[in-house]
Amino acid sequence: MIGTVVVYIIMACAIAGAVASAIKPESELGQQFIAGVDSIGPIFLPSAGILASAPYLTAFVEGRVRPGLRCAGSRPGHGGHDVYRC
Repeated sequence: MIGTVVVYIIMACAIAGAVASAIKPESELGQQFIAGVDSIGPIFLPSAGILASAPYLTAFVEGRVRPGLRCAGSRPGHGGHDVYRC
């Protein structure tokens, strides 16, 4: 419950910064929003790419990797270790 409230507060602040940046970019809130986006950009882009490709990675692992591991007698919890060990 508290975590959800904190996330909503962060979202509200982000929306306020985005609106301030769009309406009056020279305002302090707008400048701080842009500075925050600039500082988090190099971290966000790779994370967003991985999250966007997650459904495709899941389909690949379930369709191609899991059957091979099952044929080899690997248990589900040991699949990653078995691939690493080979």
